[in-house]
Amino acid sequence: MTRYLSSSRGFMSSSEPIIHFGLGEHDQAEKITIYWSSGLVQTLYDIPAGFIYTISEKQTKDNSEKQNKVMFKKDRGVLATVKHSEKFFDDFKREKLLPNKLSQLGSGIAWGDIDNDGDDDVYIGGASGFPGRIYVNSVFIYPKVMTHLVKKVLSQNFHQKNDI
Repeated sequence: MTRYLSSSRGFMSSSEPIIHFGLGEHDQAEKITIYWSSGLVQTLYDIPAGFIYTISEKQTKDNSEKQNKVMFKKDRGVLATVKHSEKFFDDFKREKLLPNKLSQLGSGIAWGDIDNDGDDDVYIGGASGFPGRIYVNSVFIYPKVMTHLVKKVLSQNFHQKNDI
């Protein structure tokens, strides 16, 4: 018999953190195996029926170290310094019935091999009045901003084979 417990399910929603196993005529559960989200597997044997149990994940040296590790770190690469700028525009002044603001959705981004070296390069589009930029990948970093390629790439005939 399998049961899955997830206390949160979507926006502002949760489930009761209780799992019920119906054992019928049996006096005990011979074996209960718990697969924790941390990857730890815990097995309980010969658990008497008719009781409510609170089971917590065992704290071991390995899984306590995992919990203390930083999940994200600040990127120090060239793309971390890219800043998107936009001119202010009041969408609601022009169209009062809009459900939300549509003019400031951020930059368009396209990945592709612009210089045919086998590495993905990135084009980051600019907002109205701001230029787009191409960053050419070199050994997993983006050292050069090549704005002169933007005009060249945009002026090419994109109906050719191997287009971006």
